[in-house]
Amino acid sequence: MNFLDIEVRIENGGAAWIAYDGRRLADLPCTINPVRRPALRETLQAGIRPNRIEFSETRMRDSDLAAEVGTYESIGERGILTVRLKSQDLTILTPPDQTYRKARQLWVHCALKDMYFFTTVPTLVE
Repeated sequence: MNFLDIEVRIENGGAAWIAYDGRRLADLPCTINPVRRPALRETLQAGIRPNRIEFSETRMRDSDLAAEVGTYESIGERGILTVRLKSQDLTILTPPDQTYRKARQLWVHCALKDMYFFTTVPTLVE
């Protein structure tokens, strides 16, 4: 599982979205209860499984994150690609026998439906 340090940003009207390093990753499909807003000012973590991360050589969406190829290892049925975001590494499962040049730029996308959210703020758990 990959863990990204994220923030929940909230507009005055209550609409909310998830941001990584200031970049909007995904809109939340609901408004945030005003009682919960102070707790959401803390950094949260989004857990993303390696097989649920999409990547491409060109930017496909505004929410795509720039990443740099670190390492690639083919392990039979799949490959393991490690990419570096601005401040964190992500591990991605790929088809086998691909070629990735070290330090090459890729664009990474994580869909909201594939993110699991974690926090240490006890007020979020009832």
